[in-house]
This record gives sequence, structure tokens and C-alpha cells, in this order.
Amino acid sequence: MRVDEIMSTHVVATSGTQMAEHAWSEMRLKRVRHLVGMDRRKVVGILSDRDLGGRHGATVRKGRAVADLMTKQVARTGPKTTLRQAAGGRG
Repeated sequence: MRVDEIMSTHVVATSGTQMAEHAWSEMRLKRVRHLVGMDRRKVVGILSDRDLGGRHGATVRKGRAVADLMTKQVARTGPKTTLRQAAGGRG
């Protein structure tokens, strides 16, 4: 099985300079649990609802930017990559 057989093509992006509270609102509005952090056309991180503290994370988000909370080490793969390869296995 390949990545393109299970991946979602609906991706929502955000800027690292966006405020975390705004990103949380955007996630809820668009019904997504992850935002891709972008700087112009380059992927610079991934932000999850957990990074934002979830429903009760107002104190985590208060006064912070997306860049403060997102994971900056992002693994990338292509759509034709096998799931085993994407998971870090061989072949």
C-alpha cells in the first residue's frame, strides 16, 4: 500500500506568525486537527490541536504565536512511497 492511497489531500496551512488562539479557532471552524506551518512556500512545521492544549488550553495559547508551539522537525515523503518506507521500515 502506498501513501497516496490513504493520505488526505485537504491540507490547511498557517503562518508561524499567526497567534495560537487564532489557529485554534481556525482548526475548530475547518474541523481539522493539524495545520501545516508555512513560510512563504516552504513547510516549516506542523501544529496539532494537542500542541495548542486542546479545548482547555487557553493558558497554553495565550499570547503565543504558532511558531512557539509547532513541531519544527517535519518528516516528508512522496505519494508513491510505501507505508512501510514512510513509517521508517525497509523496502
